[in-house]
Amino acid sequence: MKLRDAGEYLLCMVFPERCIFCNEVIEPLHLACDACMADMHLILPPSCPYCGCHEQDCRCAEHRHCYDNVVAPFYYKGAVRSGILRLTKWDDPRAVDYFAAQMTAAIRREYPDIPFEAVFYVPMTKGDQRERGYNQSQLLAREVAKRLGLPLQHHLIKLYQTAPQKQLKLWQRQGNVLGAFGVTQLLEESHVLLVDDLLTTGASMDECAKMLKLYGVTTVTALTAALTPPDKGDE
Repeated sequence: MKLRDAGEYLLCMVFPERCIFCNEVIEPLHLACDACMADMHLILPPSCPYCGCHEQDCRCAEHRHCYDNVVAPFYYKGAVRSGILRLTKWDDPRAVDYFAAQMTAAIRREYPDIPFEAVFYVPMTKGDQRERGYNQSQLLAREVAKRLGLPLQHHLIKLYQTAPQKQLKLWQRQGNVLGAFGVTQLLEESHVLLVDDLLTTGASMDECAKMLKLYGVTTVTALTAALTPPDKGDE
């Protein structure tokens, strides 16, 4: 064991590490417990470029969006669901780093030839972000941008507070965020990534992508840590 690892191990004995998914105490120098690691629902190729789901799960013929394609490493099920919920309540750097690493690997695998020029993220209102203390989508986007060597842009803003999307039915969500986002200046980038922690109906991503395109972007690829499984999108 390296000296640095030994020091971290001893520190973990005093302040035990917790699973980034379920928050249970785990062995030192681990990210997650065995049960959670066995309960991951990966989205593996071949996947649909328009909804991000595995081809066998694709139902995107029913939908049309302003973003051009979707990439996600996981379905929002099992341990991943628990991890995303924790991420919205506590900005665990280990969880951010883990999900960002998986998102980066997925985008490199699916679109290695697209010359992405910048990373954007789905914003919160200043009041909401001040109350929570952080925006998990921004944290993920920052780490993804670092890993890809791209600039992180903050020109996409949320203009007013909206009802939480999870409290609304499918048919209410698009209208809930209509006109809720803006862009602070004309954009020079042609191909960008738009990051969020979770994509359910795609309403927020869609509205953000629409604004990015109105201000000069050509293509928007939605990159999210997880997708709601197709049979759960209308809850």
